[in-house]
Amino acid sequence: MIISLIYFAAGIGVFIWGIFTLTRGLKVFSHQKISQIINNFASNLLKSIIIGFL
Repeated sequence: MIISLIYFAAGIGVFIWGIFTLTRGLKVFSHQKISQIINNFASNLLKSIIIGFL
């Protein structure tokens, strides 16, 4: 019985650690992707004005 509880607690711990790791990775990925998209649209003044208007 106590072994089952230890396995359960370990499983929950690994699950929560995985969620935090995934969240951190997605934040880094999305930040890089958004920065790249903004740089692409801001490279040209006319393109920047049109995107800003839309």
